Amino acid sequence: MRNLPTREGMAMMSYEDWLEQRRLDPNNEEVMRVSKLKNIWQAEGKARNLREWLADRVTLHTVDNLELARPVAIKLAACDMLGLDIETAKTDPCHPQSGLNPKLSRIRLIQYCDGTDCYIFDQFKINSLDWIQPLLSVKTVAHNALFEAGHFMQQGMVFSNLHDSMLMGRVFFNENRALKDLAEECLDLGLDKTLQVSDWARPKLLREQLEYAAADAVVAFELANVFDQWFAENVPHYRGAYTFLCSLIYPLSRQISKGVPFDVECHNRIITDWEQARDDALGQINIDNPNSAQQKQAWLAQALSDDELLDWPLTDNGNLSTAREALENASHIPAAKPLAEYTRITSRLSNFGLKVQAQLIDGRLYPGYQIAGMVTGRFGCRNPNMQNMPRSGFKRCFSAPEGFVFVTGDLSQVELRVAGILSGDDVINAAYSNGEDLHRSMAARMSGKAPGDVTKAERTAAKAVNFGLLFGAGAATLQRQAVSSYGVAMSLEEAEDYRQLFFETYPQFREWQQDIVKTTNLHESSKSNLIKLTRHYDEDVYTHAMNYPIQSSAWEVLALAILYVDKHAGEGIHISHHVYDELTLLAPEPKAIEAAHLLRDAFYHGFRTCFPGAPDWNLVEIGVGKTWEEAGSEEAILLLEESERAMEIKTLYINEISMSSGASGV
Repeated sequence: MRNLPTREGMAMMSYEDWLEQRRLDPNNEEVMRVSKLKNIWQAEGKARNLREWLADRVTLHTVDNLELARPVAIKLAACDMLGLDIETAKTDPCHPQSGLNPKLSRIRLIQYCDGTDCYIFDQFKINSLDWIQPLLSVKTVAHNALFEAGHFMQQGMVFSNLHDSMLMGRVFFNENRALKDLAEECLDLGLDKTLQVSDWARPKLLREQLEYAAADAVVAFELANVFDQWFAENVPHYRGAYTFLCSLIYPLSRQISKGVPFDVECHNRIITDWEQARDDALGQINIDNPNSAQQKQAWLAQALSDDELLDWPLTDNGNLSTAREALENASHIPAAKPLAEYTRITSRLSNFGLKVQAQLIDGRLYPGYQIAGMVTGRFGCRNPNMQNMPRSGFKRCFSAPEGFVFVTGDLSQVELRVAGILSGDDVINAAYSNGEDLHRSMAARMSGKAPGDVTKAERTAAKAVNFGLLFGAGAATLQRQAVSSYGVAMSLEEAEDYRQLFFETYPQFREWQQDIVKTTNLHESSKSNLIKLTRHYDEDVYTHAMNYPIQSSAWEVLALAILYVDKHAGEGIHISHHVYDELTLLAPEPKAIEAAHLLRDAFYHGFRTCFPGAPDWNLVEIGVGKTWEEAGSEEAILLLEESERAMEIKTLYINEISMSSGASGV
């Protein structure tokens, strides 16, 4: 519920309360005062425009009993396509996921649009979902369909032909855009979302709430028509990319519905350790107010040497930067380390302390994964972001329930593999054909040692170089990333030497980097390898030109692995979570090896489908453990023989794709 500002001594008023009060007493002094607020008259203007827009397109109908719902559903079932939206009421007003997670929500309204009529079904009054059965097989378009899929799946209902206007827009606009943004871009309609957070549990909903609800279904329907025309006008791979993205809706819905088990006691111990480390760091810097930029600048001015001050990044005003990134990148400087440590731990406590526990539902986290949510095509994630969890022990908090284990698979150096394949670099591809460790080989070149004599620290430094230079980083950027991502300190001169060594070691890849930048800027776009998910640019790019083809193609391998596991998992085995190039299953202990083979087969399936004939020696490492951290450790890695199933999957999946390519363009 969105509250409106009131005069001193007056009760807080919600937007919907104001709407109702205005209807009862339009001349009330407080009602008239609020109506003059800028955000209110802007919202009212959009509401009037929306009412007129809806009236030009559809007739609104409310359905509030089961006897009426059934014949309406039968009528709608004869349609070629329907727009769908739902509004949910909170079951726990204090929980941040209430009204969003199906476990803490009740469906209040279900809105269906057939292009001429929009029916608003009030589920609090109908009190049954039986009426919807005839509609589950109709082509149905929702915006961010993961939301609808999850809530209906909680009720045991699955749509067999569910589409997503957000994912349709994704293939054209480089990002998952909100409904109001696409409505403005494609339909020239300004949608006001003020009522999105209104009280959907009100016994009697307002006319404005019903119009708001109807609009989302109508807009989804209208957008689907627009995008269908765009698909027809553009090359087939746009529709093919969308079809692939759409195929991930239910696998992700099933994954999200299971949740990820989380150990609160372990988490509390980590929080205590962080708080102690924060206090220790604060004691070393001796600042009265560690949140004061001026006090931190004064401390740095005294603590750093003249040379260190010259190299320190500055603000636009010429002051020493105290931004978190600047401080964390300086953790290798002894004088700055206490402040850098304090900043790093404070950030951890803020993002991964009690805030994480607040997201728990029945001892599990339910991260909100987003299909192609990142600009590179990779999955997005939030509430919490499983892809940005701290290192150094935090993964111990993810603990399998009694009788279960985590089975984790990690694609080995997949971005380097993809880089070698796309560029045709003989050195990279030969290394993976022969089962070599490319990081160890680079470390040997950097140190002048034999590969067998390379230390763990030297291999980590080589890892920073190999991954850091994939996307065209300069020496200064390599130096910063080596410290921030790998804890490897190197001078600017060393970074430049390593950069030259990288180019000398992988000459064909270097040539590809230069060519792909030219090609990308010529065509103003990049494409992924398999589904041709396209990123468009409106200006010349450099890093993105190298980054996108590699990262998006690596994501396709993971996406195919998810589809494979979802289809072939045995009873009791399911996906728990995934992070970039790592996929983790939860399995009963007696089925751990079965799950490990499934995961291995899934990754080979994904890789061989994307890159037929490419070297795939030591493609994936599989580990089993009671915690996520344990499953990902070197000690937990299993040695698995390649199963016959893994040898068959390439042909199997290509046949499946071929059967659908006529309609989808994949």
